[in-house]
Amino acid sequence: MNVEPLAAAAPEREAPAAEVEEPPAPEPQVLAFDDFDGKLSLDWHILKADPTHFSLSKNPGMLTITTQKGALGAERKDYKNLFVIDCPTRPGADFEITTSIVSFKPVANWNQAGLICYNDDDSFLKWVYEWTGDNLGSGRLAFTFGRETGGTPAYEWFTVRQRLEKVWFRISKQGNRYAFSTSLDGKSFRRYGNRTWGDGSVKQVGLVAKNGTPSTAPDVDALFDFFEVKAFPGEAAGGPWRLPKVETGKFRIPDENLQIPDEMQACAAKLRKIGDAIKQYEKDKGKLPNRLSDLVSDYISAETLLCPHDPTYRAPHWPDPKLPCSYMWELSLDPVPSPWPAVSGMVSREWKIQQMKLFGDVVPTVRCLAHGYDVALNLSVGGQIYSSPYHSFGWERVFIPDYSFGDEMEIEEVSSAPAEVEKEPARPPKIARRKFDIPEENLRIPQEMEACAANLRKMYAAIKKYEKDKGKRPNWLSDLVPDYLSGDTLFCPNDPGHTSPFCLDPKLPCSYGYQFTPIPIPPGWDPTGRTRYRDWKSKQVGLFGDIVPLVRCHHHGEAVLNVSVGGQDILGRPELGVDVSP
Repeated sequence: MNVEPLAAAAPEREAPAAEVEEPPAPEPQVLAFDDFDGKLSLDWHILKADPTHFSLSKNPGMLTITTQKGALGAERKDYKNLFVIDCPTRPGADFEITTSIVSFKPVANWNQAGLICYNDDDSFLKWVYEWTGDNLGSGRLAFTFGRETGGTPAYEWFTVRQRLEKVWFRISKQGNRYAFSTSLDGKSFRRYGNRTWGDGSVKQVGLVAKNGTPSTAPDVDALFDFFEVKAFPGEAAGGPWRLPKVETGKFRIPDENLQIPDEMQACAAKLRKIGDAIKQYEKDKGKLPNRLSDLVSDYISAETLLCPHDPTYRAPHWPDPKLPCSYMWELSLDPVPSPWPAVSGMVSREWKIQQMKLFGDVVPTVRCLAHGYDVALNLSVGGQIYSSPYHSFGWERVFIPDYSFGDEMEIEEVSSAPAEVEKEPARPPKIARRKFDIPEENLRIPQEMEACAANLRKMYAAIKKYEKDKGKRPNWLSDLVPDYLSGDTLFCPNDPGHTSPFCLDPKLPCSYGYQFTPIPIPPGWDPTGRTRYRDWKSKQVGLFGDIVPLVRCHHHGEAVLNVSVGGQDILGRPELGVDVSP
């Protein structure tokens, strides 16, 4: 994902510490591998075999499965040629399955090809490249993750912008959690999520290629280059064995947060011991501990895990399952709590490593919440002890005051330039232009949307004139009427109700969603309830530049028509942020 650096909030730089070259993580064991070089090397079970629709000679060196009409699911089970092997691990053990698909060209519902974990026709998990209508009446390319348990389905779609000549698929299992990812080079994998399914038992794993039922889709060749199963000793889906190299000095911890009160010194001393033990464990074992209790008794005593201020000896989040422990291990393999939807589906270790890209070495690894309602004592990645509020706002806002949960999920790398995030309805900051090129197909506006696009252009011009005259943004599109716009400009021809499903204008009927209103974003997007649309979009501008939508219209079926901050008409979809840019 090519994402521009996010501007962080005026950190002070310190001299970076010398980097220490870590030894490589142990290589996982290959349990099964088939390169399809003229023969099937594994003991494949071809469920409901149809030899007319698979071949090892049609495309030498690959397994070609030609899709055909047939479904695998609760209602229909008329699929053909499901290639599976018995899972080559002990029952319940963790593993990772990978394949690459070549020259697959899905063109209609539901041409699909990919990986499957299979227990029976009513209990399976699949991760496929397909053409889907997504039940919305308009087809598209997508990566699709599907689960069925006892015949009950759950599916997620991730839009793919352009056809892929070759793509790698991977499913990584840990316990009953399954991470799913893709790659365009077989080396760097992008993870899309981490979901639960079943009880952790998998009978068979393999390959799926079919069309679905009912389907009028043509038969399409799916070429599988290889299939591989690897065993991971305990951490297939939970993140890396070691921490990645973390940049030092991105942010300076304020002096007042480094001054630890006397009554917390005993707890701080224990945090330091735990930090030293984690480093030694990682050096000895070549991986991070899964729990702080893993450090007892070889590295610390059990008593070290007990804060003197905590009578319960139990952390409020990610409690240790094996020993009494007052401290939260932020790099655990437990799921992130559900109130934080921006990072739902991740384990804590994944989230915190992503935060390290934004915050560097100030990210806490161990925390204690036993010092009052709104106080946390933290041990950072860099080994520093500092205090921060906990309930009123997170440790993150010590460094970025307008941080919202999930900001770190939009970035790959971070600069240390001061942020230009708007706090009041004021003139917008200078905007970096053309951080991303808008694909040509998104700039082609269909004729039936041109009248709406004309309204959006008028709104853009009116907003610019309003900013010039007033020195600030409008709070609502209705603020532009009548001095800058006529009232009927706010009506999309496709919207007889003259209302928007998002950012509803409180003063006038309006079909359009103005993205820089002062109202809070929905509570499911920000558990604090304090982030406004205006602030959220300003931060997106820092990431994406002038392609961020300024005004949007949701009255064109699956498509959304946008006028961007830079004044361009863009045709897109509601689910911003899931497009794949190869």
